[in-house]
Amino acid sequence: MSPRPASIVVLLAQERESQGPDFSRFAWSGQGGRFALREYTTGDAAAVLQLNAESVAVLSPMDADRLRDLAGMAHLHLIADGPTGIIGFMMAFADGSSYDSVNYRWFASRFK
Repeated sequence: MSPRPASIVVLLAQERESQGPDFSRFAWSGQGGRFALREYTTGDAAAVLQLNAESVAVLSPMDADRLRDLAGMAHLHLIADGPTGIIGFMMAFADGSSYDSVNYRWFASRFK
């Protein structure tokens, strides 16, 4: 049984604080396809921007400058690699981050 995604984010954030995350444990193969997690690199920017643009109806718009800013303040920034390339990305921000999302600010003010 694979760990739940939310659990993975917490575990990887904790590992980053100590010795650095080991992504080799987090690879999935199932009905939805196969993918593996790894840390974001600047070489992933074009694919991340494309994925964001494809889902902008449910995400905030993001250009290259915004991605660079967010990547710089993210506590954890992961890429999901699938058989055809990058299929997803995730950014997590630590408590006290300067991330300016209204949703982040709402959660940060209520869950400490």
